[in-house]
Amino acid sequence: RTSLALALDAPDSQHLEGVNGVGEIAYIGPGRLANDDGVAAVPGLRFIEVGGESDDAAIRRFSASRAQGDATRWEIRAELWNESASPRSIPTAFYFEGRKLGERSVTAPANGPAELEFRIRTEQAGELEARIELSDDQASNNRVSLALPASVRQPMRVYTDRRQGFEALLDSTPNLEPRFTGPETPGSLRLVDRGAGPSGDFASGAYFVSASGQSPIPVARTVRKARITEWNTTSPLGEGLRESDVDLTQAAVFETRPDDIVIAEIAEGPVAVARSERGKRIVAVGFDPLDPALANRLTTPLLFANIVRWFAPEVFRIAEFRAESPGSAEIDLTPATRSQVEVEPIEGRSPAWVWSDGRVRLFSRAPSVSWVRTPFDQVRLAMTLPQTATARWQAPADVLRGVPPAASRLSPSGARLWPWLSLLALVILAVDWALYGRGVSAASMTSPPDAPLTGGSLGLDREPAEQFQPEEVRQ
Repeated sequence: RTSLALALDAPDSQHLEGVNGVGEIAYIGPGRLANDDGVAAVPGLRFIEVGGESDDAAIRRFSASRAQGDATRWEIRAELWNESASPRSIPTAFYFEGRKLGERSVTAPANGPAELEFRIRTEQAGELEARIELSDDQASNNRVSLALPASVRQPMRVYTDRRQGFEALLDSTPNLEPRFTGPETPGSLRLVDRGAGPSGDFASGAYFVSASGQSPIPVARTVRKARITEWNTTSPLGEGLRESDVDLTQAAVFETRPDDIVIAEIAEGPVAVARSERGKRIVAVGFDPLDPALANRLTTPLLFANIVRWFAPEVFRIAEFRAESPGSAEIDLTPATRSQVEVEPIEGRSPAWVWSDGRVRLFSRAPSVSWVRTPFDQVRLAMTLPQTATARWQAPADVLRGVPPAASRLSPSGARLWPWLSLLALVILAVDWALYGRGVSAASMTSPPDAPLTGGSLGLDREPAEQFQPEEVRQ
């Protein structure tokens, strides 16, 4: 296995420590590693190297990122690896829903990487597949696929008698599908210009209010020749809006509630307000977005994009789908903050992750699939590819090498003493039994009380007066 660190896991080394280091752990394999971080020293480790050389080409990473501003275009990137002793060309074919898109070849150095990048355009959902067209040592790492979703375009019903002007404004906002005629469809946004929408019907949407038109938020007064003095940059609706010299020909000042979001203010009061109530979201803007005074400024398109993002954040999220091996992965999530990061497991356990300098670093030992989301990005990370060996293990000097000879099995460092101690105990028991365990019992050595204890009675040639002194009988 390429994950040598997992092969030499903690329980084995802890077991050796528990028996005072007697015994060995033998690693039999090629000594290839998925990275060059090395392996921690394990006591009593023996390395028996087999199959060290390899002739393999692998797909290490495969990703598809939806291009910002165009929901139909995908940027594809594949990272390949040549695990062989010489450079070679790696031909890779790409398929979408089983239909071959084409084939690209790239030359990779010996034991080194190579990258392929290209773009595809599609509105439909489907499976994007990459295949290495080579016969090598491992076929399992020659193929990978990603399930791409259909393009996301937000429908919007626009009510206005100034279609040409709003078409130019809407074209600057990505992934919108505006319609100027016909009924509203489920899930569509509403844009109403100067009261052109259904009378008295203030559904969720953006309303550009004139002095005489209807407004979903009451108008307190109308001001001529005003200047915006403050933008609410702490709200997503005011993000990026900092121009302080925006002059307005005319502006409607709104009456607000404590829970309203004030987007922009003039000296007389708020002129752009957002409100959420009873499941509805409403944005009221008290100045004309097509005012000639706002021409050639970034204020209007940026404000409009923020409004659309507030209603439909998924339209602006950068979608990325990635496949790579278990281990560590890093994702750039700028400009999100740590509190905005959400890691949601789909398959397997949720990977551990840390946040640092606008990047999230994830780690998973086992295969897993997770969503990583922020208000600006959503990444589907599949850590399911076979691991690819990119380094060779340089065994430390204290690691034993090769198959041990028969004589070394009794060496002090690796001898097992318990069989010899058991044999010694058996010998001691046998000697003890032979010396002391087979003596005559005390009962058989005791004479009757009436019989005199003489030498003759024992069949011994002794004098009658000589008294017999019996030996001590041990049982």
